[in-house]
Amino acid sequence: MAPSTSAARPLRPLILAAVFIGLGGAALAAEVGELVSITAPVAEDVYAGGRAIKVAAAIQGDLTAAGQSIHVDGPIAGDVLAMGETLDLSGPFADDLRVAGRTVTIRGPVGDHVIAAGETVTVAKDARIAGFAWLGGRQVDVDGEIDGDVSIGAGAATISGVIKGDLRLDVGEAVIGSGARIGGDLTWREGHAPTIQEGAVISGERHELPGGEHEEEGPTSTLGSILFNAITLMVLTATTGALMTPTIEGATAVIRRRPWASLGIGLLALIGAPIAAVVAMVTMIGAPLGIAALLGLGILLILSAPVALSAILAVIEARRGGAAATTGRRLAAIAVGSLVFALIAAIPVLGGLATFLAVLVGLGALVLRLLRGERALG
Repeated sequence: MAPSTSAARPLRPLILAAVFIGLGGAALAAEVGELVSITAPVAEDVYAGGRAIKVAAAIQGDLTAAGQSIHVDGPIAGDVLAMGETLDLSGPFADDLRVAGRTVTIRGPVGDHVIAAGETVTVAKDARIAGFAWLGGRQVDVDGEIDGDVSIGAGAATISGVIKGDLRLDVGEAVIGSGARIGGDLTWREGHAPTIQEGAVISGERHELPGGEHEEEGPTSTLGSILFNAITLMVLTATTGALMTPTIEGATAVIRRRPWASLGIGLLALIGAPIAAVVAMVTMIGAPLGIAALLGLGILLILSAPVALSAILAVIEARRGGAAATTGRRLAAIAVGSLVFALIAAIPVLGGLATFLAVLVGLGALVLRLLRGERALG
Protein backbone atom coordinates (compact mmCIF):
# COMPACT_ATOMS: atom_id res chain seq x y z
CA MET A 1 0.00 0.00 0.00
CA ALA A 2 1.36 3.42 -0.94
CA PRO A 3 2.27 5.68 1.96
CA SER A 4 0.11 8.65 2.82
CA THR A 5 1.01 12.14 1.71
CA SER A 6 1.89 13.04 5.28
CA ALA A 7 4.55 10.34 5.25
CA ALA A 8 6.48 12.20 2.60
CA ARG A 9 6.08 15.73 3.96
CA PRO A 10 9.10 15.95 6.31
CA LEU A 11 11.42 15.13 3.43
CA ARG A 12 9.53 17.03 0.76
CA PRO A 13 12.56 18.86 -0.79
CA LEU A 14 14.48 15.60 -1.17
CA ILE A 15 11.52 13.52 -2.27
CA LEU A 16 10.42 15.96 -4.96
CA ALA A 17 13.86 15.90 -6.57
CA ALA A 18 14.18 12.14 -6.24
CA VAL A 19 10.67 11.60 -7.65
CA PHE A 20 11.62 13.74 -10.63
CA ILE A 21 14.55 11.44 -11.32
CA GLY A 22 12.47 8.35 -10.59
CA LEU A 23 9.61 9.33 -12.88
CA GLY A 24 12.09 10.18 -15.58
CA GLY A 25 13.33 6.62 -15.26
CA ALA A 26 9.92 5.34 -16.33
CA ALA A 27 10.76 6.19 -19.95
CA LEU A 28 14.11 4.43 -19.81
CA ALA A 29 15.01 0.99 -21.09
CA ALA A 30 16.03 -0.81 -17.91
CA GLU A 31 18.99 -3.19 -18.18
CA VAL A 32 19.76 -4.72 -14.79
CA GLY A 33 21.51 -7.77 -13.38
CA GLU A 34 24.84 -8.91 -12.00
CA LEU A 35 26.31 -8.76 -15.51
CA VAL A 36 24.77 -6.35 -18.04
CA SER A 37 25.91 -6.53 -21.65
CA ILE A 38 24.35 -4.34 -24.33
CA THR A 39 25.34 -5.73 -27.72
CA ALA A 40 22.38 -4.62 -29.86
CA PRO A 41 21.48 -1.01 -30.76
CA VAL A 42 18.99 0.73 -28.45
CA ALA A 43 16.75 3.51 -29.78
CA GLU A 44 15.89 5.06 -26.39
CA ASP A 45 17.45 6.06 -23.08
CA VAL A 46 19.12 3.27 -21.12
CA TYR A 47 19.09 2.81 -17.35
CA ALA A 48 21.66 0.15 -16.42
CA GLY A 49 22.67 -1.25 -13.06
CA GLY A 50 24.75 -4.25 -12.07
CA ARG A 51 28.15 -5.45 -10.89
CA ALA A 52 29.65 -5.27 -14.38
CA ILE A 53 28.21 -3.23 -17.24
CA LYS A 54 29.48 -3.37 -20.83
CA VAL A 55 28.02 -1.27 -23.62
CA ALA A 56 29.22 -2.41 -27.03
CA ALA A 57 26.40 -1.09 -29.22
CA ALA A 58 24.89 2.27 -30.17
CA ILE A 59 22.46 4.00 -27.80
CA GLN A 60 20.35 6.75 -29.38
CA GLY A 61 19.37 8.32 -26.06
CA ASP A 62 21.02 8.98 -22.70
CA LEU A 63 22.92 6.39 -20.69
CA THR A 64 22.60 6.24 -16.90
CA ALA A 65 24.74 3.50 -15.38
CA ALA A 66 25.89 2.39 -11.93
CA GLY A 67 28.03 -0.63 -11.16
CA GLN A 68 31.38 -1.89 -9.98
CA SER A 69 32.89 -1.79 -13.47
CA ILE A 70 31.51 0.10 -16.46
CA HIS A 71 32.93 -0.22 -19.97
CA VAL A 72 31.43 1.78 -22.83
CA ASP A 73 32.72 0.97 -26.32
CA GLY A 74 29.63 1.89 -28.35
CA PRO A 75 28.48 5.33 -29.57
CA ILE A 76 26.15 7.23 -27.23
CA ALA A 77 23.97 9.92 -28.81
CA GLY A 78 22.80 11.52 -25.55
CA ASP A 79 24.26 12.41 -22.18
CA VAL A 80 26.11 9.93 -19.99
CA LEU A 81 25.77 9.79 -16.20
CA ALA A 82 27.83 6.96 -14.71
CA MET A 83 29.11 6.03 -11.27
CA GLY A 84 31.18 3.02 -10.30
CA GLU A 85 34.55 1.74 -9.15
CA THR A 86 36.18 1.41 -12.58
CA LEU A 87 34.99 3.36 -15.61
CA ASP A 88 36.57 2.80 -19.03
CA LEU A 89 34.87 5.08 -21.55
CA SER A 90 35.67 4.91 -25.27
CA GLY A 91 32.38 6.01 -26.84
CA PRO A 92 32.24 8.06 -28.98
CA PHE A 93 29.96 10.36 -26.98
CA ALA A 94 27.89 12.94 -28.84
CA ASP A 95 26.89 15.00 -25.80
CA ASP A 96 27.87 15.55 -22.15
CA LEU A 97 29.83 13.13 -19.98
CA ARG A 98 29.32 13.27 -16.19
CA VAL A 99 31.08 10.45 -14.38
CA ALA A 100 32.55 9.49 -11.01
CA GLY A 101 34.48 6.49 -9.79
CA ARG A 102 37.67 5.25 -8.26
CA THR A 103 39.39 4.98 -11.64
CA VAL A 104 38.00 6.98 -14.56
CA THR A 105 39.54 6.73 -18.04
CA ILE A 106 38.14 8.71 -20.97
CA ARG A 107 39.42 7.38 -24.28
CA GLY A 108 36.96 8.48 -26.96
CA PRO A 109 35.72 11.79 -28.36
CA VAL A 110 33.13 13.78 -26.40
CA GLY A 111 30.81 16.16 -28.26
CA ASP A 112 30.25 18.56 -25.35
CA HIS A 113 31.59 19.03 -21.82
CA VAL A 114 33.06 16.59 -19.33
CA ILE A 115 32.63 16.56 -15.54
CA ALA A 116 34.67 13.78 -13.95
CA ALA A 117 35.84 12.95 -10.46
CA GLY A 118 37.66 9.99 -8.95
CA GLU A 119 40.79 8.80 -7.25
CA THR A 120 42.44 8.69 -10.67
CA VAL A 121 41.06 10.56 -13.68
CA THR A 122 42.71 10.19 -17.09
CA VAL A 123 41.91 11.91 -20.38
CA ALA A 124 43.74 9.52 -22.72
CA LYS A 125 45.81 10.52 -25.72
CA ASP A 126 43.14 9.71 -28.31
CA ALA A 127 40.38 11.56 -26.43
CA ARG A 128 39.04 14.86 -27.72
CA ILE A 129 36.60 16.93 -25.66
CA ALA A 130 34.69 19.57 -27.62
CA GLY A 131 33.53 21.59 -24.60
CA PHE A 132 34.93 22.52 -21.19
CA ALA A 133 36.26 20.01 -18.65
CA TRP A 134 36.04 19.99 -14.85
CA LEU A 135 38.31 17.29 -13.48
CA GLY A 136 38.83 16.38 -9.83
CA GLY A 137 40.71 13.60 -8.05
CA ARG A 138 43.84 12.47 -6.28
CA GLN A 139 45.68 12.16 -9.61
CA VAL A 140 44.51 13.79 -12.85
CA ASP A 141 46.30 13.22 -16.20
CA VAL A 142 45.40 15.03 -19.40
CA ASP A 143 47.03 13.51 -22.49
CA GLY A 144 44.27 14.23 -25.01
CA GLU A 145 42.81 17.39 -26.56
CA ILE A 146 40.25 19.71 -24.96
CA ASP A 147 38.71 22.57 -26.95
CA GLY A 148 37.30 24.54 -24.01
CA ASP A 149 38.51 25.77 -20.63
CA VAL A 150 39.81 23.27 -18.10
CA SER A 151 39.61 23.40 -14.30
CA ILE A 152 41.52 20.79 -12.31
CA GLY A 153 41.30 20.21 -8.56
CA ALA A 154 43.63 17.41 -7.48
CA GLY A 155 46.48 16.30 -5.29
CA ALA A 156 48.65 15.94 -8.39
CA ALA A 157 48.17 16.55 -12.11
CA THR A 158 50.11 16.02 -15.33
CA ILE A 159 49.26 17.93 -18.50
CA SER A 160 50.76 16.48 -21.67
CA GLY A 161 48.02 17.17 -24.21
CA VAL A 162 46.39 20.16 -25.89
CA ILE A 163 44.08 22.62 -24.09
CA LYS A 164 42.75 25.30 -26.41
CA GLY A 165 41.14 27.38 -23.67
CA ASP A 166 42.28 28.54 -20.23
CA LEU A 167 43.74 26.15 -17.67
CA ARG A 168 43.08 26.68 -13.97
CA LEU A 169 44.96 24.56 -11.47
CA ASP A 170 44.00 24.04 -7.84
CA VAL A 171 46.58 21.29 -7.46
CA GLY A 172 49.20 20.30 -4.92
CA GLU A 173 51.80 19.32 -7.51
CA ALA A 174 51.37 19.87 -11.25
CA VAL A 175 53.60 19.14 -14.21
CA ILE A 176 53.05 20.67 -17.63
CA GLY A 177 54.93 18.36 -19.97
CA SER A 178 57.13 19.26 -22.91
CA GLY A 179 54.43 18.29 -25.39
CA ALA A 180 51.66 20.32 -23.75
CA ARG A 181 49.94 23.14 -25.63
CA ILE A 182 47.77 25.65 -23.75
CA GLY A 183 45.97 28.19 -25.94
CA GLY A 184 44.66 30.43 -23.13
CA ASP A 185 45.77 31.64 -19.72
CA LEU A 186 47.38 29.49 -17.03
CA THR A 187 46.32 30.12 -13.42
CA TRP A 188 47.54 28.48 -10.21
CA ARG A 189 47.48 29.14 -6.48
CA GLU A 190 50.37 30.70 -4.59
CA GLY A 191 52.82 28.13 -3.33
CA HIS A 192 51.71 25.55 -5.90
CA ALA A 193 53.31 26.77 -9.10
CA PRO A 194 53.37 24.03 -11.74
CA THR A 195 56.59 22.61 -13.13
CA ILE A 196 56.69 23.70 -16.76
CA GLN A 197 59.01 21.54 -18.83
CA GLU A 198 61.02 22.88 -21.73
CA GLY A 199 59.06 22.71 -24.95
CA ALA A 200 55.64 23.35 -23.38
CA VAL A 201 53.71 26.17 -25.10
CA ILE A 202 51.50 28.56 -23.12
CA SER A 203 49.96 31.17 -25.43
CA GLY A 204 48.10 33.22 -22.83
CA GLU A 205 49.10 34.97 -19.63
CA ARG A 206 50.26 33.33 -16.43
CA HIS A 207 48.55 34.18 -13.14
CA GLU A 208 49.31 33.25 -9.55
CA LEU A 209 46.46 33.71 -7.11
CA PRO A 210 47.67 35.08 -3.73
CA GLY A 211 47.45 32.52 -0.94
CA GLY A 212 45.36 34.84 1.23
CA GLU A 213 42.94 35.65 -1.55
CA HIS A 214 39.73 33.68 -1.34
CA GLU A 215 37.82 33.61 -4.58
CA GLU A 216 34.26 32.45 -4.86
CA GLU A 217 34.33 28.67 -4.68
CA GLY A 218 35.26 27.36 -8.10
CA PRO A 219 33.30 24.79 -10.09
CA THR A 220 35.93 22.10 -9.67
CA SER A 221 35.93 22.17 -5.89
CA THR A 222 32.12 22.27 -5.83
CA LEU A 223 31.89 19.39 -8.28
CA GLY A 224 34.45 17.35 -6.38
CA SER A 225 32.59 17.85 -3.12
CA ILE A 226 29.23 16.88 -4.65
CA LEU A 227 30.54 13.75 -6.33
CA PHE A 228 32.56 12.72 -3.26
CA ASN A 229 29.45 13.03 -1.10
CA ALA A 230 27.38 11.15 -3.67
CA ILE A 231 29.86 8.27 -3.90
CA THR A 232 30.21 8.08 -0.11
CA LEU A 233 26.43 7.97 0.36
CA MET A 234 26.04 5.40 -2.42
CA VAL A 235 28.64 3.08 -0.86
CA LEU A 236 27.21 3.50 2.65
CA THR A 237 23.64 2.85 1.50
CA ALA A 238 24.52 -0.19 -0.60
CA THR A 239 26.82 -1.65 2.07
CA THR A 240 24.55 -1.12 5.06
CA GLY A 241 21.58 -2.34 3.04
CA ALA A 242 23.40 -5.60 2.36
CA LEU A 243 24.96 -6.13 5.79
CA MET A 244 22.22 -4.73 8.04
CA THR A 245 19.09 -5.51 6.04
CA PRO A 246 16.62 -5.96 8.94
CA THR A 247 17.75 -2.77 10.69
CA ILE A 248 17.71 -0.60 7.55
CA GLU A 249 14.39 -2.00 6.29
CA GLY A 250 12.87 -1.64 9.73
CA ALA A 251 13.99 1.99 10.04
CA THR A 252 12.72 2.68 6.53
CA ALA A 253 9.33 1.28 7.53
CA VAL A 254 9.30 3.53 10.60
CA ILE A 255 9.80 6.62 8.43
CA ARG A 256 6.94 5.62 6.16
CA ARG A 257 4.62 4.91 9.10
CA ARG A 258 5.66 7.62 11.55
CA PRO A 259 7.64 10.42 9.82
CA TRP A 260 6.83 13.13 12.37
CA ALA A 261 7.66 10.86 15.31
CA SER A 262 10.96 10.00 13.61
CA LEU A 263 11.76 13.68 13.21
CA GLY A 264 10.96 14.46 16.85
CA ILE A 265 12.85 11.49 18.28
CA GLY A 266 15.82 12.31 16.05
CA LEU A 267 15.97 15.85 17.39
CA LEU A 268 15.69 14.64 20.99
CA ALA A 269 18.42 12.04 20.44
CA LEU A 270 20.76 14.57 18.83
CA ILE A 271 20.34 17.02 21.72
CA GLY A 272 19.70 14.71 24.63
CA ALA A 273 22.25 11.93 24.08
CA PRO A 274 25.36 14.15 24.39
CA ILE A 275 23.94 15.87 27.50
CA ALA A 276 23.10 12.53 29.12
CA ALA A 277 26.53 11.18 28.24
CA VAL A 278 28.32 14.15 29.80
CA VAL A 279 26.22 13.83 32.96
CA ALA A 280 26.95 10.10 33.13
CA MET A 281 30.69 10.64 32.72
CA VAL A 282 30.80 12.80 35.85
CA THR A 283 31.00 9.60 37.90
CA MET A 284 33.50 6.78 37.47
CA ILE A 285 30.70 4.21 37.23
CA GLY A 286 28.80 6.15 34.58
CA ALA A 287 31.82 6.99 32.41
CA PRO A 288 31.76 3.76 30.34
CA LEU A 289 28.03 4.20 29.76
CA GLY A 290 28.53 7.81 28.63
CA ILE A 291 31.31 6.88 26.23
CA ALA A 292 29.22 4.03 24.83
CA ALA A 293 26.28 6.42 24.34
CA LEU A 294 28.44 8.86 22.36
CA LEU A 295 29.88 6.07 20.21
CA GLY A 296 26.40 4.71 19.59
CA LEU A 297 25.12 8.12 18.59
CA GLY A 298 28.02 8.50 16.17
CA ILE A 299 27.23 5.18 14.52
CA LEU A 300 23.53 6.03 14.23
CA LEU A 301 24.37 9.41 12.68
CA ILE A 302 26.49 7.66 10.05
CA LEU A 303 23.57 5.34 9.27
CA SER A 304 20.92 8.08 9.27
CA ALA A 305 21.54 9.39 5.74
CA PRO A 306 21.47 5.89 4.14
CA VAL A 307 18.22 5.21 6.02
CA ALA A 308 16.69 8.48 4.77
CA LEU A 309 17.75 7.70 1.19
CA SER A 310 16.37 4.15 1.46
CA ALA A 311 13.06 5.56 2.66
CA ILE A 312 12.90 8.00 -0.26
CA LEU A 313 13.58 5.21 -2.75
CA ALA A 314 10.93 3.03 -1.06
CA VAL A 315 8.37 5.84 -1.34
CA ILE A 316 9.18 6.31 -5.04
CA GLU A 317 8.95 2.58 -5.74
CA ALA A 318 5.63 2.32 -3.91
CA ARG A 319 4.15 5.31 -5.75
CA ARG A 320 5.20 3.80 -9.07
CA GLY A 321 3.66 0.46 -8.07
CA GLY A 322 6.90 -1.37 -8.75
CA ALA A 323 7.61 -4.93 -7.70
CA ALA A 324 10.55 -5.85 -5.52
CA ALA A 325 13.67 -4.38 -7.08
CA THR A 326 16.45 -6.61 -8.37
CA THR A 327 19.97 -6.12 -7.04
CA GLY A 328 21.06 -4.33 -10.19
CA ARG A 329 18.08 -2.01 -10.31
CA ARG A 330 18.41 -1.17 -6.63
CA LEU A 331 22.10 -0.34 -7.06
CA ALA A 332 21.33 1.94 -9.99
CA ALA A 333 18.52 3.65 -8.02
CA ILE A 334 20.85 4.15 -5.05
CA ALA A 335 23.47 5.73 -7.32
CA VAL A 336 21.04 8.19 -8.89
CA GLY A 337 19.39 8.92 -5.55
CA SER A 338 22.79 9.55 -3.92
CA LEU A 339 23.69 12.04 -6.62
CA VAL A 340 20.36 13.86 -6.23
CA PHE A 341 20.82 13.89 -2.45
CA ALA A 342 24.33 15.38 -2.83
CA LEU A 343 23.14 17.98 -5.35
CA ILE A 344 20.37 19.14 -3.02
CA ALA A 345 22.81 19.26 -0.08
CA ALA A 346 24.97 21.68 -2.09
CA ILE A 347 22.14 24.23 -2.43
CA PRO A 348 22.80 27.17 -0.05
CA VAL A 349 20.52 27.27 3.01
CA LEU A 350 17.78 25.01 1.57
CA GLY A 351 20.21 22.19 0.96
CA GLY A 352 21.60 22.36 4.47
CA LEU A 353 18.10 22.44 5.96
CA ALA A 354 16.88 19.53 3.84
CA THR A 355 19.96 17.45 4.71
CA PHE A 356 19.59 18.24 8.41
CA LEU A 357 15.93 17.18 8.37
CA ALA A 358 16.80 13.99 6.51
CA VAL A 359 19.48 13.12 9.06
CA LEU A 360 17.11 13.81 11.96
CA VAL A 361 14.37 11.65 10.44
CA GLY A 362 16.83 8.83 9.74
CA LEU A 363 18.29 9.08 13.25
CA GLY A 364 14.86 9.05 14.88
CA ALA A 365 13.73 6.08 12.81
CA LEU A 366 16.81 4.10 13.83
CA VAL A 367 16.22 4.89 17.49
CA LEU A 368 12.57 3.82 17.25
CA ARG A 369 13.55 0.70 15.32
CA LEU A 370 16.07 -0.32 17.97
CA LEU A 371 13.91 0.56 20.99
CA ARG A 372 10.57 -0.74 19.80
CA GLY A 373 11.53 -3.44 17.33
CA GLU A 374 9.56 -1.96 14.43
CA ARG A 375 9.47 -4.29 11.46
CA ALA A 376 9.90 -3.54 7.80
CA LEU A 377 6.78 -3.15 5.73
CA GLY A 378 5.87 -6.16 3.68
